[in-house]
Amino acid sequence: MSRSARALAVGTVAAAAVAFLLIGGALRTGPQSASYLRDVNRSFADQVAVLTARSNALGRQLGTLLPAMAASSRPALEASLDTLVQQAESIARQAAVLESPAPSGGAGADVATAFAQRATAIIDLRRTLDRLLVLSPLPTVTSADPPATVAPTPPALSAAAATAALERVGGTIASSNRSYAAGRRSLRASPGRASLPPSSWRTATAAWTPTGAASLVAALGASPTLAAVHDVVLATGALALIPAPVPPANGASAPANAVEVPPTSKLAVSAVVANRGNVPARHVTVEVQVAPQTGKAPTRRSRTVSIGPGGSTTVTLPPAPVAPAHSYTVTVTVAPPVPDATTGAATSDTLSVTVAPPSPPAVAQVTPAKGPERGGNTVVILGSNFRQATAVKFGTTDASFTIVSGTEIKAVVPPGTGTVTVTVENAGGPSGYSAGNQYTYEHPRSGSGAGTTSTTSTTATTATTTPSSATTAGG
Repeated sequence: MSRSARALAVGTVAAAAVAFLLIGGALRTGPQSASYLRDVNRSFADQVAVLTARSNALGRQLGTLLPAMAASSRPALEASLDTLVQQAESIARQAAVLESPAPSGGAGADVATAFAQRATAIIDLRRTLDRLLVLSPLPTVTSADPPATVAPTPPALSAAAATAALERVGGTIASSNRSYAAGRRSLRASPGRASLPPSSWRTATAAWTPTGAASLVAALGASPTLAAVHDVVLATGALALIPAPVPPANGASAPANAVEVPPTSKLAVSAVVANRGNVPARHVTVEVQVAPQTGKAPTRRSRTVSIGPGGSTTVTLPPAPVAPAHSYTVTVTVAPPVPDATTGAATSDTLSVTVAPPSPPAVAQVTPAKGPERGGNTVVILGSNFRQATAVKFGTTDASFTIVSGTEIKAVVPPGTGTVTVTVENAGGPSGYSAGNQYTYEHPRSGSGAGTTSTTSTTATTATTTPSSATTAGG
């Protein structure tokens, strides 16, 4: 046999073998595909049966809740609705992933649509009741403003609009039942003839009809247990001061509502505000008034907060200026805004606060320590506790001065004779004697520097005062 004849024969045999394999494979493909689809469909049905059982239980919970809502308390109704929403969304999410691998006839899409529509219906029901009753979807956050700390108030919903919304909820549930029924039929007609349990979600519920929905809305609006309660209070005895009060001397008991704080130029107050109502309290104003007991005009500071139902928060108000050795009446007021002021006047708490006087100054050095009797020269006084100095004296004569810092004062020497003690005074009293606080007036005929005026220059920004007054400069 020639080479070309042998090649032709081999090619013919190979072609026949390929044809045999293809035909045999084709004969086996049909039974294998049907078996695969049966397995997919039945597995899908088993998984959907679990979700359907949960969904049917959810439908029964809804059917029980609807006629009982008007007798529920607001917290109980809010919790029940939140639970329904969370469970319906969970079922819908799980149903959405059961389509891979997809069952026959589009059953997967039908079932996923049904569960998604039920979740939508529950969410729409919750939103309708939120707007009708001014409920607060959980969770609610409590803290100071800004930013917004309580779930936004939904727009109010009229009775007519709420009735129409309930009818739409019923329509969504009816559509979900049709989608589920289509999935059941499709799966039953597919390989494996898998069967899904029936739905127990009821579309004939009275609440979904125009008359039933209107009756339900009227009952909810008239329910005494669902009525909004506004009750924002200031916790009694919970005011805190910054700086904190000092204990009474020798263990004595402090007078009621009267405290003393350390020497300070600023006083801040914090208060605890509680919402004992069942609705959010939004933009509540907390104000402190610090009024000098000398009769001068008070200083006011305020802050707004929003508090969820049953919550509380500590509000620290901006500091107000005070002065040592002075007493103040501190009043903190909580003013709930309309409509939260339905329970009466704003609550308040009052303290009598005395700011302790500072420690007396101490003079360590006067430079230069001598000068002409006519005065007019400038000296530098070094020491401590100068920040709140009220007077500088050479002997018994007041001098004009400038406070440079807590440890330095510049003073203009008044006329005088002999050697005198330089004292610095504040609300705590005058400085005491020290070896460095003496100043000597020189007669014009004595000393090499007689008849001259000694001055000290400074780069600090200063403001000179008249005797018995002082201006702080340069920090």
